Amino acid sequence: MKNSVRGVFVIGLMTGLMSTGCAEKTIPVIVDTIYFNGYVITLDSGELVAEAIAVKDGKIIAVGDSKTIFSMSGENTLKVNLEGKIMLPGFIDTHSHPSAGAVQVETANSLPPPDGPGQNIAALQQTLRGFIATSAMAKEHRVYRPRDGYLIKR
Repeated sequence: MKNSVRGVFVIGLMTGLMSTGCAEKTIPVIVDTIYFNGYVITLDSGELVAEAIAVKDGKIIAVGDSKTIFSMSGENTLKVNLEGKIMLPGFIDTHSHPSAGAVQVETANSLPPPDGPGQNIAALQQTLRGFIATSAMAKEHRVYRPRDGYLIKR
């Protein structure tokens, strides 16, 4: 019986030593920036909202709970407190029309601030008056302002 117990002990000890020696060692990742204390919308049906994001070399490398994400911080990690705000994924315009931008360059800028002066009707009217007075396109197409205040094309 004594030899059996000793044999089990020795086998257990050897198995434990071999498994620790063969275990893969992980090197902790230290991230550049952590965004935390907000609602991080992931658009992942498995985990729609997360607590924090870890960024390294300009790429998101982890999304999850604050404890896990903060385990990746180092002394130089920038920590950005979202203060309870919502963080959304970046949206990239993959369908734009450069020709629309070209048209905008040649027409009166009636966009609202901050892209244009169109904050109210009076500002829009002033913008259109200035465009008609100075635009070669308006002159070429004979755009004018009759006494009733409407812009028309003859």
